Amino acid sequence: MAKKTYRKTVLENGLVVATESMEGIRSISLGYFTRQGTRDEEPGVAGVSHFLEHMLFKGTRNRDARQIASELEDRGGSLDAATAKEFISVYARFLFEDLELAVDLIGDLVSNPTFPEEELQKEKGVILEEYREFVDSPEEYVFFLLFRALFEGHPLSREVLGKPETIKAITRKDIVERWKEAIAPENSFIAAAGFIDHDELVAMINEKFSFPKNEETRWGEGQFPEPGFYKESRPALNQAHFSLGVRIPPYRDRRRYPFIILNSILGYGMSSRLFFELREKRGLVYSVTSFLEFYRDAGVFGVYFSLEPGNLDKAYKVLLDELEKVRKNGIREDELKRAKGRVRGSLALSQESSSSRMSRVANYELHKLDFLHIDEVLERFDRITLDEVMEVASEFLIPENYGIGLVGPESIMNWSP
Repeated sequence: MAKKTYRKTVLENGLVVATESMEGIRSISLGYFTRQGTRDEEPGVAGVSHFLEHMLFKGTRNRDARQIASELEDRGGSLDAATAKEFISVYARFLFEDLELAVDLIGDLVSNPTFPEEELQKEKGVILEEYREFVDSPEEYVFFLLFRALFEGHPLSREVLGKPETIKAITRKDIVERWKEAIAPENSFIAAAGFIDHDELVAMINEKFSFPKNEETRWGEGQFPEPGFYKESRPALNQAHFSLGVRIPPYRDRRRYPFIILNSILGYGMSSRLFFELREKRGLVYSVTSFLEFYRDAGVFGVYFSLEPGNLDKAYKVLLDELEKVRKNGIREDELKRAKGRVRGSLALSQESSSSRMSRVANYELHKLDFLHIDEVLERFDRITLDEVMEVASEFLIPENYGIGLVGPESIMNWSP
């Protein structure tokens, strides 16, 4: 039996602390996560979660911005933050002997931010520049269009950064209100992995973290629309950037396991079906990949490629043909075996990183699932059959359910699926 390395404690205020201990390393990765993301914002302040993430680093009652930036860096560690559709996080990686410093620092950021008005006004300019960079990056922007195609009118369709008009309109009051709601202990958890003592961490968190009163929590839900097609032109571009996707079950659904296998076979690396058919055999694209995203009420399976616009019709037909082959005929035994090997290797290698293991702990807690030891996960993948992969392909890879996003030069505006 594998040694028990995972522990979880629920504090009196509802905050969850989940850890996975690792031997033979000197590092710890630790993060504070909320279960509140951009999908849970009021539409009129779209982007406020991402704005809050920025403002947490602008000063606390105990530290100025320079101290926040330097305290862990000066000891060889790192501190960062992220905002996504379903969470906001502040996380750090550091030597185990700096655990108290890291907990004190993250606790200070979360518990005691000051949100200086002058910094808020400056940060609006920074975030607007970030938004412009996003719009000018077609390989990123095309996924915003894909999510509109799959979720238009639903909170999952929103861009994490918000819109220029909402970014400009956000006030300090909006930031404070979002902070109170997002970091409420009943909506949050701490995940950590590395050379760590669980009980010691729990004691530190009880001492270092405090929370404002939260009156209520808004959760962004909605009805899913019929899939659509969204395209935008960028005159300066030479390539077209194309993404096709379909809604699939959420993370909590155990069918994510055969979907991970299917994703590996279709679009993972140079041995995948799509890479061979679109690039190696026909030379239609330079880059092609498939991907999975999972949320609390839905998931997305998708494909992305970039190419010369004149090849779009040919590449689109090849893609549909390959998806239809999988839907009707399934996959081969040798493909299943290789895909399981890739997944097994990737998971095993991730076990060597405290950051990866912290993320795995966080993912289970984000979706309120019981933690599975790596051996249990590998066993689930080993049990996947050809029929299980065939079942998810035949149920979900249906052309009528595909949404499409497309960005490219003016000529793509004449194209339609």
